[in-house]
Amino acid sequence: MKYKEKIKDAENAINCWYKTWNGKVFVSFSGGKDSTVLLHLVRTMYPEVKAVFSNTGLEYPEIVKFVKTFDNVDIIRPKKNFKQVVDEYGWPVISKYVSRCVATCRNITPNNHNTVLLYLTGYNKKVNFIKHQNYQTNGLNC
Repeated sequence: MKYKEKIKDAENAINCWYKTWNGKVFVSFSGGKDSTVLLHLVRTMYPEVKAVFSNTGLEYPEIVKFVKTFDNVDIIRPKKNFKQVVDEYGWPVISKYVSRCVATCRNITPNNHNTVLLYLTGYNKKVNFIKHQNYQTNGLNC
């Protein structure tokens, strides 16, 4: 697909999104290249659309500085910092799926025994490795 066709497809998708939600929309803006391009495309068509940046405290200072150069961006912070999340839910591991698999394998019951066997017999080798590591994880924090 040619560049101009890609832009046209993106504009059509943006227009559909905007109209479907009657203009009550925002762009989740991380300050990365993809969300920066998306914000540019959206605001070329709909300049009033707000952007929202979630500053978790783990972002590079340069990213935070870059985000602040844009108008109409709400900067939000989570209620818990990263340490609090890790203490409460465990470490984020690869994906929610793998984290749930690991948590299941660490808590074998008669109801999930067959599922655990499936996870540990080659279905997902990552699970078997991570299962034996000494830290908490689950599917809530990935």
